[in-house]
Amino acid sequence: MKAIILKKIKEIEEANNIQVLYACEFGSRAWGFASTDSDYDVRLIYKRNVEAYLSVVDIPDFLNLAIDEVWDFNAWDIKKVLELMIKSNTTVFEWLQSPIVYKEVDSFKDKAWQLCQAYYCQQTHTHHYLGLAKKKFIEIDEDKVKYKTLFYILRALLSAKWNVENNTIAPMEFKPLLSTVEDVRLRGYIVELIKEKEVLTEKDWYKWDAELKEYVYQLYERLSKATVRKSKGYFDIECVNDFFRKEVRL
Repeated sequence: MKAIILKKIKEIEEANNIQVLYACEFGSRAWGFASTDSDYDVRLIYKRNVEAYLSVVDIPDFLNLAIDEVWDFNAWDIKKVLELMIKSNTTVFEWLQSPIVYKEVDSFKDKAWQLCQAYYCQQTHTHHYLGLAKKKFIEIDEDKVKYKTLFYILRALLSAKWNVENNTIAPMEFKPLLSTVEDVRLRGYIVELIKEKEVLTEKDWYKWDAELKEYVYQLYERLSKATVRKSKGYFDIECVNDFFRKEVRL
């Protein structure tokens, strides 16, 4: 499958006159709870030639790429990525943690990940994950929920919990997040649900275990009331500028 993805990346580069600096998996396959019919969520960070960034008219900072039942490609310009990084945008922090890397130029992932550390904001990240969970709550029926929705909610809540308790960037992968579940029995039960999901489809439903349902709703309420710190109002952008200039001139 990697060979097919690399071929598609090459086609995208040639069609748009860009160079992909980093390509990774983002979604259930990277998080660690894919189903039998999970699609491939491929995320690209690319650059254009230097002259393109010297244009009087702003250039598009993303590519419109087709999405179907198998492929979901999303591509952002390096400038967009860095602009979002200095706003502590959680998505950028997650892309750079992906355990599944399809392409990387000149250790881009490690260099960008190191840069990220200076732009973490506990409040921004916590509120992002709580917002993701809240949006998914509307997909819950009274006594059942799709496995896909359940794990989206669990990952979001445990990521928020990590941020609240540790005041550090939450891991992208789901397995490390499970360490925040204090109840060993409940943690083990969630692991068993992951195994169930692996042989099911994304349309399959899970009938709520009462204890897990109570944990999910109580955790959301508790985290929503937690005190989180907002980082200083100004992040130093010179490091990002230096990084950008070096990358586009390579």
